[in-house]
Amino acid sequence: MTTIDTTSVESDLKELKDAVSAVVKANNAWLSALESFFEGIVDSTKQFIKAQLAVAFQGELPQGANDPNEAVRAVLDDIRFVKSTDKRLEARILQADSTPESLGRAVVEAEAYLILTNEAFTNLKTLSNGIASITSSPTPSDKNFDKFKSKIAQLTSDADTARNEPTTGLNVQISTLLQSAAGSTTVVALPPAEPTGADLLLGRKLNPCSEFFLGLIPAGSKDFTRTLALLEGQRLTLSDSQIKGLTNSWGKAVTSFVQKPLPQARSVQDLEGQEFTSLDSIANFLCVHSALETLYDRLETRVTRIDEDILSPDI
Repeated sequence: MTTIDTTSVESDLKELKDAVSAVVKANNAWLSALESFFEGIVDSTKQFIKAQLAVAFQGELPQGANDPNEAVRAVLDDIRFVKSTDKRLEARILQADSTPESLGRAVVEAEAYLILTNEAFTNLKTLSNGIASITSSPTPSDKNFDKFKSKIAQLTSDADTARNEPTTGLNVQISTLLQSAAGSTTVVALPPAEPTGADLLLGRKLNPCSEFFLGLIPAGSKDFTRTLALLEGQRLTLSDSQIKGLTNSWGKAVTSFVQKPLPQARSVQDLEGQEFTSLDSIANFLCVHSALETLYDRLETRVTRIDEDILSPDI
């Protein structure tokens, strides 16, 4: 007969949540610095880095082997994929409660996260360490490069430690919990083999535009969960104030998107007539527009409205 050690479940879940939070926090600092640098990189620095880091660009990122612009695009794609998956993992883990079944689901989701992001993480780590090791500077001098190079080594080390440190890193936390799942005390109850950990983490597959828009909403928030549910085609029951809060979160997501590439734009309407110079900006704008069309359509077709006074206080 097995027993459930509730104290151990709570402790293990807390350690897993702490490890996930550490990874997300370290990744955010590292990847944001990396993203900011590569989004503003000048052509002369692209050529300089490509020449200095042939292995990082041509070996780890083969699609950029012959074109520095393609190499930069590959870097940004990896960054955005890891950041998006970070948000998804954090949101999933925050929802876990102190039961063996919920802990087991969280463990396989976290394991799937490590597997899904391993290639991109390794590419970006190799690139970052390579840049940190460069002793010369581009000519003419690129101040952004010099500033970036001075801090990227520590940021990369912090991200790697949170993920792979041999005693407290997320990797070892997951390995320990998976081992305990085979013990006689039911602390970690793993879900059935189907669906897989990746299915649990990612849910139903979203199209790239839905994934892009979802990445603009704070992970772990109720608005994130509700937006994901609508993008996945689920039905929701919401009050008018909840719907208003949800649509406000979409407006904030649009603002966060348009302010970065187009600081002068403050709303979707303001984007009309703007002159786009980046194919990425055009593609991302179309993605946001497509996701919003889907979401507003599903507000009408998949949301049941209810009165405020029948809601429980914690909803």
